[in-house]
Amino acid sequence: MMKKMTARATFEEMLRTVIREYRQTGMLSAKGLIANDLLSAMTRGVRTFTMKLMKEETGVPGVRIYADGMEYSALEDSLSPRAVITEYLKAWFTGELMAREFGICDANDLCFCMDVAEDAVVIPSQVVSDYVMARENPSNTTAWKHCRKVALDHLDWFDCVDAITIYGVLPNLKIA
Repeated sequence: MMKKMTARATFEEMLRTVIREYRQTGMLSAKGLIANDLLSAMTRGVRTFTMKLMKEETGVPGVRIYADGMEYSALEDSLSPRAVITEYLKAWFTGELMAREFGICDANDLCFCMDVAEDAVVIPSQVVSDYVMARENPSNTTAWKHCRKVALDHLDWFDCVDAITIYGVLPNLKIA
């Protein structure tokens, strides 16, 4: 199930597409975009996602994503770890909303984990710091705050999710 994934859609575009597609089909198709593909896996029963920051064979920082323990994605070389973190947080936030809006699963059953490989010490310290900050409290990141704002700006897209629900989306932290 290894995929080459990218990050190209804005959160607003992604959220609108995900809601529309799920309402129409009851599933989400993989589109080669990190957040969309993780959400597609979620609608197919995957409940545990892990993002691992590591030093790639090239010596540069890289990220691998695992779904239910199996490697799920090989990310484009041009995608920075910071961009991957943003996409992962978009998927995490949207997954929480989807669980609440469509009853796909209990939101508490979703597990989004972040891991730093042992060889990550060679990665520039700011990248590791950003990663660890996003892992420890995603709700303090710019990406998470942006997701919340977009969802609040588009309450009319939801039937079951309201402002209280959106403010109540707090990361279920399971730190690896």
